[in-house]
Amino acid sequence: MRCVVLSNGVVGAEKQALALARAVGLPFTCHRAAPTAGASLPTQAQLWLTSLLGERALGLPTLEPPPQLAISCGRASVPASVALRAASNGQTLTVHVQRPPCCASAFDLVVAPRHDFGDDPQSVPSNVLLTEGSLHSIDASSLHAAQAEWARPLAPLPRPRLAVLLGGVTSRRWWQRELAPPLTVPVARELVRSATEAAAALGGSLLVSTSRRTPPHVVALLRSEMHEARARAPNWLWSGDEGDGPNPYMGFLAGADYVVVSADSVNMVSEACATAKPVYVLQPEHTSGRFLSFHTRMLAQGAIRPWPLPGAALEPASRWSGSVAPDTQLAAQRVRMLLEARVGPLSFGREGSGGG
Repeated sequence: MRCVVLSNGVVGAEKQALALARAVGLPFTCHRAAPTAGASLPTQAQLWLTSLLGERALGLPTLEPPPQLAISCGRASVPASVALRAASNGQTLTVHVQRPPCCASAFDLVVAPRHDFGDDPQSVPSNVLLTEGSLHSIDASSLHAAQAEWARPLAPLPRPRLAVLLGGVTSRRWWQRELAPPLTVPVARELVRSATEAAAALGGSLLVSTSRRTPPHVVALLRSEMHEARARAPNWLWSGDEGDGPNPYMGFLAGADYVVVSADSVNMVSEACATAKPVYVLQPEHTSGRFLSFHTRMLAQGAIRPWPLPGAALEPASRWSGSVAPDTQLAAQRVRMLLEARVGPLSFGREGSGGG
């Protein structure tokens, strides 16, 4: 038994498919399946070309023998998954993460966040498993490992530690409407100042991590502000620049006592909530569309609270009671059930590789 992960090359999508593959427990390899031709065509046009001319029409990979399981995520991975299912005569169980830009029946299972399907449960096909947030690999085991790995670098930073996880631009295409407020210099300045004051009030420290989507001018502002703020509270800024060293994202999640996340990333909010620590979100009320739907549900469940600007105070962790469903494990359980319904009882481990 083996599994392939079909990736579109986008980190945020790929990590969700990889998380599900690891949770299922089959040995897996990762194939970045973005087609070499026709990538700009609508998904339905790509699927039509593939059905007419075969998988080579779009430069899709041919996998021999076909795997028992294929997990895809992202628009560009859809044609490869559909073609693989057809080429295997249905022997390959195909699972797509996130709502696909085609009919859900093109896959054996779709695992998608609830906000991707709106608020009408009647519109959800029977082969769709709804999750509260995005899939990820954050659990007690991964947090324990990260805590051990990053204990020494974090040791000089006093508790309570407040981790601030920042995204940035939410759209790569000019015609797409922004679903979250942009991370501007004024907002970033106010955020880092309020976070510094909140940590300093308790004798704590600040951990700030940016992402690939964070605008360079915001990163420059953070560097300047945090340098000046060290007299108030010790801090650590990681921005991915040369000299910053390895990404401490997992270390921040494991070593922080509180987390603040910008509202533009469902992935980061989902991962932060999986730590079972108090999680604040910056300006969730200013989002729209599916982002607003996601944040509204998380607020209602008590899993997150808005980070107040200007000025904020960290509430005692004992006042937080929200919890988040173990989406990745529930999805993996459904996948294993579907596989066993086809081939009988299986032995699952936690093997896998990230090979391309």
